[in-house]
Amino acid sequence: MQRIAVLLMVSVMSTGASAQSFTCPIGKSPSCLDYSDKVCSSFAKCVADDAVCFDSFTCNYKGFVCKSVLDEAVEQHDDIVKKYNSLMDDRNSIAQRLTAATQENNENIERNARLFSTLQEAESCVGKALTLEEAQACSF
Repeated sequence: MQRIAVLLMVSVMSTGASAQSFTCPIGKSPSCLDYSDKVCSSFAKCVADDAVCFDSFTCNYKGFVCKSVLDEAVEQHDDIVKKYNSLMDDRNSIAQRLTAATQENNENIERNARLFSTLQEAESCVGKALTLEEAQACSF
């Protein structure tokens, strides 16, 4: 009777060992899987059954981003860019007006300097004149 029990025990143990015994090709490693586990190629990405696919170019430099989260950031960025561009347009307009006003101011300074020089020459000429004819002969 003991022989039958030992024989039965040895056969059960050998059945379990042979059921879990397997080999892998060279360069591959074995793995134990739980219920609902998936096997993916090392060149592929495994995703959950309820995963959602997005259009191309929905990734940023940090990695994958859900498009719905990215939309708000893009809108804020676009608003900031528009505001920046508007401010730059205002700045450029003011800079152009300042350049034009500076040029006009410099021209006025040069004109005033010429007029002042002409006035000094006229005063000097008239001041040196001894007669009315000499004063009228001054050119200005």
